[in-house]
Amino acid sequence: LIDALFPPAVRRFAAPGILLVLLLFFYINGASVFGDAWGTYESVILAYVIIALVGTALAPGLIQQVAGRPLLTKAVVYIGTMAAMYFIGKMMFGGVGLTRPILGAALIPLVALQVAITGSEELMFRGGMARTGPLISSLAFAGFHSVVYGFDPMRLVIAFIAGVAFYFVYRATAKQFGAAANTGLHLGWNLALL
Repeated sequence: LIDALFPPAVRRFAAPGILLVLLLFFYINGASVFGDAWGTYESVILAYVIIALVGTALAPGLIQQVAGRPLLTKAVVYIGTMAAMYFIGKMMFGGVGLTRPILGAALIPLVALQVAITGSEELMFRGGMARTGPLISSLAFAGFHSVVYGFDPMRLVIAFIAGVAFYFVYRATAKQFGAAANTGLHLGWNLALL
């Protein structure tokens, strides 16, 4: 039913369009969303707008190709892989319970921002750079994290390893699910780290 309501041309550009709308919302409304921390996040959000645009330009095949499974199936894969990775990540970092209150008004913008961030990174580093192979795309992914979030050798190594893993998940699932599986895993990991 969802596939019948949204023609292929709309489905092809829905993900990059949603990512850009979310990122532009956060960029325009950054001071009210982030408060005093906006000075820190402004350049980060702008970097994500740029990689979302560049990723869209570099990945015309990803955008023009509608993956084999229906949209609802891809949504289930995205949410399922996100939930699985979230719980695995939380178990790795000390349990699933919330140790501090993050629920409330800040939860929705926090999750929406993570959706936009992980989607933009996957569009750029897996979709746009898939032809460069796992090493180059993962080095670029780690380098981007180092530039945007500050150089930290351990974060650089973790980002590189995660980039390689996301690359192989993308290559194994792209024909059927597009970028749903690797983006869901990436979102789950980021949410677990929060």
